[in-house]
Amino acid sequence: ELANSQPLVHFGLDNLQAQMFVGGITLAFKYLFQRARPETGAGAFAWDGPFGGGKNDAFFSGHTALAFSTANMIFLHSHKKWWVGVLSFGGATAVGLSRMQQQKHWSSDVAMGAIMGTAISSWVYHQQEKRRAIKTRIKTVL
Repeated sequence: ELANSQPLVHFGLDNLQAQMFVGGITLAFKYLFQRARPETGAGAFAWDGPFGGGKNDAFFSGHTALAFSTANMIFLHSHKKWWVGVLSFGGATAVGLSRMQQQKHWSSDVAMGAIMGTAISSWVYHQQEKRRAIKTRIKTVL
């Protein structure tokens, strides 16, 4: 019965598309910037660039980007209910904080992951809403 729920199907497909975009963009950034992780001891300004050998991949936090992408998609599909936003973004924030606590990312890696995840999922959501509106108008005309 849940599989027949249009809102749930829309959320699942929108979130999957956003996660794919977030994952691809995150990998591209990690390759292009090659920033050292805090645990390496190299410092916050150790950036090797695209020809650095591929061992540094801190910028930006993929875990945080994926968490914020999903949190934002949940919030948008809830029709922006404030309590859903508090819970979903609170969980995503906990992911980002844990990445810093574990010495995997600098605060700027986490902040950029949060921005990118939220921005990409917002873009996907709005594109899909436009597509669904057009589809509904076409059905109405026919």
